[in-house]
Amino acid sequence: PLLQLTDLFTGIPPAFGFLVSAIPLGVTNFIFTLENIESASAAGDDYNVRNIMIANSTSSIVGCMFGCPFPTTVYIGHPGWKSIGAGAGYTLATGFTVFLIGLFGFGGLLLSIIPLSAVFPILFYVGIVVAVQAVNESPRVELPAVFVCLFPWIANWALTLVNNTLTSAGTSAGEVGLTAFADAGVYHSGLVALGSGAPLSSILWGCLVVFAVRNKSTYAIVTALTAAVLTITGVIHSPSVGLWLQPELTIGYLLLAVLFAYKYFDARRTSDDVKESQKTEKELAANQTV
Repeated sequence: PLLQLTDLFTGIPPAFGFLVSAIPLGVTNFIFTLENIESASAAGDDYNVRNIMIANSTSSIVGCMFGCPFPTTVYIGHPGWKSIGAGAGYTLATGFTVFLIGLFGFGGLLLSIIPLSAVFPILFYVGIVVAVQAVNESPRVELPAVFVCLFPWIANWALTLVNNTLTSAGTSAGEVGLTAFADAGVYHSGLVALGSGAPLSSILWGCLVVFAVRNKSTYAIVTALTAAVLTITGVIHSPSVGLWLQPELTIGYLLLAVLFAYKYFDARRTSDDVKESQKTEKELAANQTV
């Protein structure tokens, strides 16, 4: 890891073309950090959000200066690590170990010695613990949001699996053709639309469900319009950033905004009718008393 200040600044102009991909990645890491801070808080450990964000951004900038293209984020699984007794010492030991592995290039050696089947169980365990926490800590009326949020991620997993399989076979989805996929019962374009941008779209879907069940139509309208803007610019539901790549989904979000607007005005009208009815009843009661 050598200081790369000269290359860093000379590389900025050609990097502008990749900002459309880098910015959504940065937003995604930002969201991941917030989610994991909230997960830790639900497990009984509150941390200063500002300090964590500063640590993340500072480490990303320092890493960038030394040629590292990977931004940092808070790792998932706090309740899982806590349940097995891991604390600050575990984190420091892990960080130092990973530092040495990267510094001396031991990654390939360790991967050749340690089978992946020995690594997966702990990841499964942490995933189960986090999923259980999400269900247990969510208000009962909001539970549907937990499962709705899974849909984009499931599509993202399936899309990754299909694309990696095609790559290993030396081909791609474009070469195979969407018609061949559809004939085999695999709707690749649907997986692309649903799975692309899953970190952000899953949150937006969850918000829409919560605002619907909580009868917060104004919040739902803002969420649907935000989703429409992110869709029309390709931040979500598209494999790359660009304008008007998913017009059907954009229109769908706009229709959701219209639906919630109707719900909002209908609720107001109903509320006004109830108030008018109560006012009339009070007047009648007063007249009868007189």
